[in-house]
Amino acid sequence: FFSIIMADEREWKLGTYRVEEDYSKQTAEVIEKANEFFKDGKVQEAIDTLISMEKTTRLGGDTKSTQKLAKEVVKMLIDAKDWELLMEQSELLMKKRSQMKQVQSVIVQEAVRSVELAPTKEVKIQLIEKLRSICEGKIHVELEYARLTVQLADIWDKDGKLKEATSLMQGLQVETIGNMDKKEKFDIILQQVEMSLRMEDYTVANIMAKKIPQRTIDKPDTMGHKIRFHTLLIRYFTHFENNYMICKQYNEIYNTVFKPEFKPEEVDGKYSTTEEKLEVLQYVLMFLFLSAYNSVPETIEEEVKAAKALADKQKPEDRKVVDINSNEKLSLLNTLQADKRLEELPEFKAMVKHFTSLELISWADFSGRFAKMKTLGPFQEKPERWETLQKRVIEHNIRVIAAYYKRLHLSRLSELIGMPSEETEDFLCQMVSDKLVSAKINRMDGIIDFTQHTNTAQQLNKWADGVNEVLNLMGTTCHLITKEQMVHKGKGKAKA
Repeated sequence: FFSIIMADEREWKLGTYRVEEDYSKQTAEVIEKANEFFKDGKVQEAIDTLISMEKTTRLGGDTKSTQKLAKEVVKMLIDAKDWELLMEQSELLMKKRSQMKQVQSVIVQEAVRSVELAPTKEVKIQLIEKLRSICEGKIHVELEYARLTVQLADIWDKDGKLKEATSLMQGLQVETIGNMDKKEKFDIILQQVEMSLRMEDYTVANIMAKKIPQRTIDKPDTMGHKIRFHTLLIRYFTHFENNYMICKQYNEIYNTVFKPEFKPEEVDGKYSTTEEKLEVLQYVLMFLFLSAYNSVPETIEEEVKAAKALADKQKPEDRKVVDINSNEKLSLLNTLQADKRLEELPEFKAMVKHFTSLELISWADFSGRFAKMKTLGPFQEKPERWETLQKRVIEHNIRVIAAYYKRLHLSRLSELIGMPSEETEDFLCQMVSDKLVSAKINRMDGIIDFTQHTNTAQQLNKWADGVNEVLNLMGTTCHLITKEQMVHKGKGKAKA
């Protein structure tokens, strides 16, 4: 049985247990001979000589020699500028029986060099498409496949084929390529996000953006990528008019550009001056003023924790204005109010003071004093944002009133915020619906009740906390009594 299997030595070499032979000497001689043919202009004879020896080394299991021969074949065809034969031979070498992965990698790596040497755009596209087809599905050449895909997408994008280029880029999964540099990954993913935004495919843009975790891009060597990333997210959230998330992206950029290790040349020289950096702070504040108090819902545990942390910094009489849905905006306002760079922006500092204090803001005085803000970027892009700012001022006023009053006539509330009664009622109902304030309206009497009412679950939790507190106090008391008894008992024995 074994004699039949071992009869044909060649078949045995093709089996699982391949004998590795050393053909390095013969390989060197064949390469030298092929180079002589090539110098004499006999390209086909040179290629045939190398291909014949490649078969011997491949079947003999000599990986290094096979790599040298395959690389020499591709190199000669590139030097000869025979692009058709290059594509043909590259595909044949890749599909050879028992072809080793190391050899395939060398073939692709050498062939990729031909893309930049292509004489015309048409030849370049043909080379890229052929190389992509022979690399597809092979994990050991996934890096080259990704780079070729990006090159083809760039060509199509320049030719106006944005839809085809975007579809090509969206199918690329670079986050799983282990041998790709981190910065190169970020470049490709950011290009995927940018193309998706240009195609107005916001769902895919969001999915692509989530491939970049904040902790991986927030490094000293990737600050340029971080700014590009948050700039793209600003475009994404602008589409949905989510002012608070736009504010957060500008805040990330603001915190980055003032770091000592930041280099403006990483973002084409932007943010090189203090004026440009302070302009980012202006955008942070403007979109923070425009954002609603509950723009970003957090988990209940995080909301309560943040609200308590903020409440502890306030005076007892001010704590009623703290809401678990509003801690994000209030926290950021308080943080920016303590920023020393705000001293260089006196008008914005005054606005922050208005929004952080428990005082009513007169819209007539406010709009007159800060009328210059209409000429700034966000309000020039969308003039309707000025009306949004007015709504935020009214929201602030109602929240302040709710902190001071338990019951109030609707007519008096209208007078305080400067709106007609009907509009005031509609506005207050919307705030109650959004859980920005707790209130009930008695329409018959025209009285508003700002008393905060707890639901069943909150009341039960409050009772449970009270019971736990009583039990803890009882446990502590029993422990102290036992301790005193032991001390007295010890003193009695000592006297005896």
